[in-house]
Amino acid sequence: DTAGTPVAFDEEQLPGAVRDWVTVGNWVTLHNAERGLTLACPDAPLVQIGGFNFGRGQKTVVQDANPLLLAWPVNNYWNTNYRASQAGWLRFAYELRTHGPFNPLESTLAGLEARTPVEIHPVVHLEGAVQGRLIEVSGLGVVPLHVKCATEGEGIIVRLQNLSTSQVQAKVGLPGRAVTRAFRTTTLEEDLHSLPVVDGVATLDVPGCGLLTIRIE
Repeated sequence: DTAGTPVAFDEEQLPGAVRDWVTVGNWVTLHNAERGLTLACPDAPLVQIGGFNFGRGQKTVVQDANPLLLAWPVNNYWNTNYRASQAGWLRFAYELRTHGPFNPLESTLAGLEARTPVEIHPVVHLEGAVQGRLIEVSGLGVVPLHVKCATEGEGIIVRLQNLSTSQVQAKVGLPGRAVTRAFRTTTLEEDLHSLPVVDGVATLDVPGCGLLTIRIE
């Protein structure tokens, strides 16, 4: 998971990029065609994939049938000006999940759940249960990255990411309210063209591995 995007280790890395170890955004997955495991790393983003590879300067990685995945909480290999050892307790959270074939959406959700655990606050007085949802996005593999008020004018800005490699039709709605108009915009929130709205829900096609910004009113 690099900058929120699933990237195939070695295969999709740039020539010359380090392969002895990598940094991840929220998660790393090892898998074959039938099964795999996902390690969520909300606190320490360094991992080594395939074996203990530090210092080997690998140009490519041998994909063994039984690879080793190493979480790397701390190290002192960098040329920095702080002490090589630090006293006291250090606490890191990791979450490990086993699963079937690799699914980028499931791994992304596992990483997000580990990074943003449920927040609990005391309630002084409440007569009944209350729940709500700000926005609803449907479309297999499409997730909202960012939701905010439009910088200028009316509406809500929604940035969407398609984690799958295929084009997906997504629907964006506001539970309890009807969307009246929707627009595809630039990253600077400039309207490009209108989007169809049916029964109070905006519809759009999100290309595989694509990032789109829309504005809904």
